[in-house]
Amino acid sequence: TSLGDSTFWQCSSLTKITIGDSVTSIENGAFADCTSLTNITIPDSVISIGDIAFTDCSNLKNITIPDSVTSIGELAFGDCANLTSITFLGDAPKAENPFYEATPTIYRRPEAKGWGETWGGRPVKLISEKPDLSAPRIFTRGDTYIPKRTQKVPPYRWGVRAQTRS
Repeated sequence: TSLGDSTFWQCSSLTKITIGDSVTSIENGAFADCTSLTNITIPDSVISIGDIAFTDCSNLKNITIPDSVTSIGELAFGDCANLTSITFLGDAPKAENPFYEATPTIYRRPEAKGWGETWGGRPVKLISEKPDLSAPRIFTRGDTYIPKRTQKVPPYRWGVRAQTRS
């Protein structure tokens, strides 16, 4: 079973979707221009994600790709301007230019194969390096944050000398 070409194209009111376990492919443009989409759950049954599948999903911030996915189409995540992370649970899938105007960090499992320092032109890190954004924090600066439980921060951490009172 597949989600056919442009199945949900321009469904601007679609905010969340859970794909059923019988789906094996997400075809070209299936969710293109779903500008309100913030959350999608892809099951382990999905093997491929087509060209421009999620293009222009401007509110999609994070996505997890199951280990069953072996190929991702061209510009699958194009123009996803707010996409900050993609977590891959398996080996590196085949892909050609999956991003345009999208700058996510790629996270992967340490045992997964086929990964380099970059994938699709984006940096690749281990899942263990992924920030826990649900942790309470007292300070945020870009992708760096200080959790509330932090006792001491080195004075040159961000290239700014810490000032103390004498």
